[in-house]
Formats: sequence, C-alpha cells, structure tokens
Amino acid sequence: MSQFMAGAVVILSGLFIAGVINYLADVLPIKRRLSKPVCIECHADRGWQDYLLHKKCSVCGKGPHLRIWVIYILFPAGLLLIWLFPNAIGNASVSLNPVMDLVLKGTLLALFVLVSIIDLEYRAVLFPVVIFGIVFGAVFGIIYHGWLATLLGFIAGFGIMLGLYLLGILFVKLLNHRRAEKLDEDALGFGDVNLSGVLGLVLGYPGIIAGLVLGIIIGGFGSLIYLVASRITGKYKVFTPLPYAPFLISAAVVLLFIL
Repeated sequence: MSQFMAGAVVILSGLFIAGVINYLADVLPIKRRLSKPVCIECHADRGWQDYLLHKKCSVCGKGPHLRIWVIYILFPAGLLLIWLFPNAIGNASVSLNPVMDLVLKGTLLALFVLVSIIDLEYRAVLFPVVIFGIVFGAVFGIIYHGWLATLLGFIAGFGIMLGLYLLGILFVKLLNHRRAEKLDEDALGFGDVNLSGVLGLVLGYPGIIAGLVLGIIIGGFGSLIYLVASRITGKYKVFTPLPYAPFLISAAVVLLFIL
C-alpha cells in the first residue's frame, strides 16, 4: 500500500473514531450506558438518521454542538501525526507491527479525548470509562513497559493522587470551619484519583511520577490563565473548581506521544 493510500486509511479511520467519541461523549454522561443518541441540550432521545446527519433536535431545535466539529478535525489530525511520526514508548526491546502500534496508541488517544471532553462538559470522570481505561491501560502498559513497571505505575499514580485527594478534603473542612459561606465541592474529585491510576498503567513507573509533576505544572498554568481571563471578563468567583483531568491527560500526551 502506498504512503498516500495508507494516510487516507488513517484519516478515514480517525473520522470514524471521532464519530464514536462524539457519540459516547453525548450519551454516557446522560444515560450512563450505551443507548440511542440523545440531545445534549434537552436530553431527548434522537433517531440515528437525524443524529448521524447532524440535524437539529426536533424537540428543542438546537443544532450540533461545536465540539462535534472540533473532534472531527483534531482527532484524525492527531492520529495521522502518530502514524507519520511514531515514537518509542517504554522498553526499547518492544517490537510491534506498525499497524498494531497505531491501533494501541490510537485507542489510548481516543480514551484520552473522551475523558477530557466529559470532564470539561460535565466535570466528571465516569466510572464505566475508568473501568475500560484500567483494562486497556493494563494491556497497554504490559506491552510497552512490562508487568512490574505497569503495576508499580498504577500503585504510584492511584496512591499519590489519593493522598492529595484526602489532603484536599481536609483543606476544605478546615476552610469551611473558618468561613461563613461553606464550600460544597472537594478540592480534587475522586474521578481524578481513578484517572491517575489509569495513567500510571499506561506510563508505567517511574514515568507516572513525571506525568503527575508535569500535570500539576500544566494545571497551574491553566488555572493562572483562567484566573486572568475571568478577572478581565468580570466572571471571577473565588474557589471555582476547574476540571483537572485535561491537565493530567495533557501531561501524559506530552510524555507518550511527543517526548
């Protein structure tokens, strides 16, 4: 197969996977299971034909979400870049068929995109997605890092973030003890703890340590940008919770696909 034809297959595959990502991001947060498509605005069930053709909702009249088109553009581009510029992950002794290597990395990228979308739109890391992430992450980690580094990565990722989660709960309790206006959200969600365990599987040990440190740094910059932007627009509210999964995932993407 020529390079051009192979690239075309990768792009078409990316478009198909982008459609699956959009469908899961629409359905799972609302239904918590695979079901008929739904309108993310009014949550009404939609027919497959109307949904696949991206027609307006017959109940509320809302058209396709901008996110749909963004994913249709960016995911195939990301998959094409992974194919054009493959990089070594984990043990130097790992030798995979290029197609299998692309399938594994593409599936991981799709998982990362799905988790990020749902966390940005609903501020949640869904348990069914985490379960898939643990199963796939274990397979991915063992292939690229070996079982010991994968297991240690999971323990370190889950354990370190669990410690930060418990410290966050303590911080909120101490803050509420001193404030008249109580905070009703934790500083860190438990979904982020589960996600860190998944990232520990795919990054292995000690890669997960670098991933968490880089994620915290990216999160700090992201929070600073949000603070400045909200101050300028006059929408700043103290202790506004930010979705943290995209920061952790951004760090993992840098370590797995760029460095």
